[in-house]
Amino acid sequence: MTGSGDLELSQNVRGFICETVASVCLSAFGDSLRAIILTGSLARDEATFQRAGEGWTLRGDAEFFLIFHGGAPLPGRPQTLSISERIEEVLRGRELHAQIDLSAVHPVYLQKLPKHVSSYELRNRGRVIYGDTSILALIPEFQASELSREDAWRLLNNRLIELLEIIAKSPSASADQPGRLQYRAVKLYLDMATSLLIFAGSYAPEYREREEKLRALAEKDTEGYHWPFDLRPFARQVGNCTRWKLRPCDDLPESVSNFCASALDYARLLEKWELQQLTGAEEQFSDGDLLRRWMQRQPARKRIRGWLYVLRACGWHRSWRHWPRWIRLARKASPRTWVYAAAIESLARLPNAERSADSPSGDDRELLGIGQWLPVVSSSTSAAGSWQWLASEIAANYRQFLERTRS
Repeated sequence: MTGSGDLELSQNVRGFICETVASVCLSAFGDSLRAIILTGSLARDEATFQRAGEGWTLRGDAEFFLIFHGGAPLPGRPQTLSISERIEEVLRGRELHAQIDLSAVHPVYLQKLPKHVSSYELRNRGRVIYGDTSILALIPEFQASELSREDAWRLLNNRLIELLEIIAKSPSASADQPGRLQYRAVKLYLDMATSLLIFAGSYAPEYREREEKLRALAEKDTEGYHWPFDLRPFARQVGNCTRWKLRPCDDLPESVSNFCASALDYARLLEKWELQQLTGAEEQFSDGDLLRRWMQRQPARKRIRGWLYVLRACGWHRSWRHWPRWIRLARKASPRTWVYAAAIESLARLPNAERSADSPSGDDRELLGIGQWLPVVSSSTSAAGSWQWLASEIAANYRQFLERTRS
């Protein structure tokens, strides 16, 4: 939020959210907690709040790290989810609708964070709301120019899947569907800018800074450097999204369907360009060729670690029917790469004219085949083989196996 009144609102709401999180978590865990850290856009005063009746809705998550003392046991995911729901209930009682995301870790987790965007933003923009105020210094210091380009490519794919997840849902599923669709398309645009700037060595941690850096790149003579598309209209659209994200109005300058269509077009071009940079491939390579080249570069330990996570998450005994297929997939790539590959293929099969989940293209058997790339897939529903089914399965696998892990 940019105006002084908006900033004051953001800070007041953030303060109330943080007080509630600290109170509920201290009641649950007491002295086991060494610190609580707020991260993400809410920590940077860049969260998106919209009116909801007499109250407010926070778009996106309010993300917190619960740092436990080294010898203290960590709560399981079901317990942290239960506490998140308790916090959300308290907030709703004050006409504030917010989704709370709690991650429970030991201090050693901070010490081992890789050179990723989330690590950089946590160290440089995170806020300690309880406990050891020096805790963020445990995160290894590094420069923005050292950020991982592979992580930037992952960020792009994550946001792409999150948008496809909403597109695949029926418009009648929620009265707020257009708003959710618009918000996720905005997030895709903003993180496309983030990803591209990392590849260009010009990353900045705040939205306004990124907009300025992107505009500067667009204005420069780029002779000899091949961007995936004309940066000038892209930078203008990112500027529109930045202003909306910080101070949302009812609508962006174009319809939601056209806005999403342009976001997906840019995303597909950028994803392919970034894979070309990562693999050193020539421009004439297809998406499939690029993905195969990327798979060939994956170390065996990375592939195995990802599939072991899937095995643990599904249960050793309950998942035995999947083992033969998992072994075939594991010989080529990690679960993350297969989920991304399915997302890229599903995007290619979404009609260019309407970008609508109601009129998918492609043979049902072909879509079923792509579904077999996913760690877990349900083919027993009546929708199996449709584009909506594939996009929903991709999103479910992303949420279960990728969202909370670096494997």
